[in-house]
Amino acid sequence: MSQKDYAIGLGMDDFSMMRRENNYYIDKSLLVKTVVEGIGYVKLITRPRRFGKSTNMSMLRAFFEIGKDGEPDPKLFEGLAIEGEKGIFDKWYRKYPVIHLNLFPMSSSDEFNVSIDSLRDIIASECERLHYLQESSKVSESKKNLLRKLENNDDENKVPLAVLIKSLSHMTKALADHHGKPVIVLIDEYDSPFNHKSQDGFRDKLLSNMSVFFGCAFKGNPHVRLNVVTGCLRIANESIFTGANNLVVYDLDDNLFSEFYGLTQKELEAVLWDKGLPKCLDDLKAWYDGYNFGGTQIYNTSSVLHHIAALIQNRFSTPKNYWINTSRNDILETALDGGYNYHVATRLVAGEAVSLPQISHVITYRSLKREDSIWSILYSSGYLTKALDSDHDYLIPNAEVKSVFVELYKDYVKGKLGLDKPKRLHEAIYTLDAKAIEGLLKELLLSMSFHDTGVNHEDVYHDVFFGAMFGLNILSNREAGHGRADVEVEFPEDKLVVVFEFKRIEGKDKNLSDTALRAYNQVFGLGYIELHRARGFKVAVFGVGCSGKNCKIVGGLAS
Repeated sequence: MSQKDYAIGLGMDDFSMMRRENNYYIDKSLLVKTVVEGIGYVKLITRPRRFGKSTNMSMLRAFFEIGKDGEPDPKLFEGLAIEGEKGIFDKWYRKYPVIHLNLFPMSSSDEFNVSIDSLRDIIASECERLHYLQESSKVSESKKNLLRKLENNDDENKVPLAVLIKSLSHMTKALADHHGKPVIVLIDEYDSPFNHKSQDGFRDKLLSNMSVFFGCAFKGNPHVRLNVVTGCLRIANESIFTGANNLVVYDLDDNLFSEFYGLTQKELEAVLWDKGLPKCLDDLKAWYDGYNFGGTQIYNTSSVLHHIAALIQNRFSTPKNYWINTSRNDILETALDGGYNYHVATRLVAGEAVSLPQISHVITYRSLKREDSIWSILYSSGYLTKALDSDHDYLIPNAEVKSVFVELYKDYVKGKLGLDKPKRLHEAIYTLDAKAIEGLLKELLLSMSFHDTGVNHEDVYHDVFFGAMFGLNILSNREAGHGRADVEVEFPEDKLVVVFEFKRIEGKDKNLSDTALRAYNQVFGLGYIELHRARGFKVAVFGVGCSGKNCKIVGGLAS
């Protein structure tokens, strides 16, 4: 039975179960080779959510774990690429005890005691899986008693916090004593307890305790052979990794693990071929491609598989957003607050690549008080990706993520401007009423705070106007003629294009009318409208002169 006949196991991220139940598996097994050959006693791999981190972690556990009796499962990796790496296979396959934790349940609360209770449950579950240690003649009675306390976690007998945060020390010692070998520790979603809105006091207290918890595995534990840690963010300057021996971070810019998280073009084509869907590639590319991991173009694994499953059921299924429901989007909502962020969001929603030199892979939660710092988290979380061949340009990766941006952006604009202004502006543009457009733009400027949004105020007027027009068929900063037109609105059914060019009053302009005329003349002087005329469209041109919270508009239908 070839993989062509295997089912797409939606929602299943356990590697062993996928293999035993004949679910379709995209072979990422060479991750093992990269992990064992790469430098670093602690390997921290950061990737956005829904790119296969948990499946890969369960695969690593299945490969490394010796099991209580040391019994191998010869069929689990049969036919996979790692099987051909004989040296690694013979040395590492089922040779080490493993602790495998997923901290995602801790993300559900921003109350300290509730988060710690979630950690108690996670540790209790792992101790239950390793219950055989409590019967081992090689484990001391004191360690057995500690393991019993950790496993028997109920409301009346909660393990004390001081014991809980040192649980990895107790567990690794017991495993190493029983097996006579050091332990491999796998921690998935390590940043989930902190990766949401929360009070500084809660976060600081949790960080302080979790740094002790992680340190039991990361910081010179003689019973640990290797640590592999995954999450969305690299948390720094808050002591989680302080003192960690030989920590190596593999973030979105690093190419060592670039092909192991998400799907490559080649992998996607193979899945589509197996499922008889090769003609669906273009839709999948537009909706779920676009991520740049270390110079490799990557597709979102979860969304691709969801859509392929939908196509198997109905060949006429259209792509949709699967990603928005997989986690909270409150960080993106925060990104729209403040003048600078609104300016950046407007450019991104317009389809532009935006220069963001302040983006850092190293996140400090205290830095989030800075207005521009939110973009670092959005990049690490997958809402943005780095443009190819650029150090500082970022963009929305694909149609799926853009749909999330668009909905939140529209809600933000409606909240700022009210429901009536955008509607009235749309009508004024459609009827080419320059006086009405000017009056409405003045109203918009009065309702927005924009003086703190940057040096180039010309962009600010553009952004305010663009936000109010959202919902029309808009192009922003499109290459045209010998330059870029600021804003173009197209009405295809009427074969009409309306071009707006914005200028800030400066130089020899005597008044705003001069500024508006300068903007109007630039449209013709640089040939912005020639392409539209060649398409047989009527073109209206408006020059917009701006100063402070005032503006002047000139123009109309071009002859």
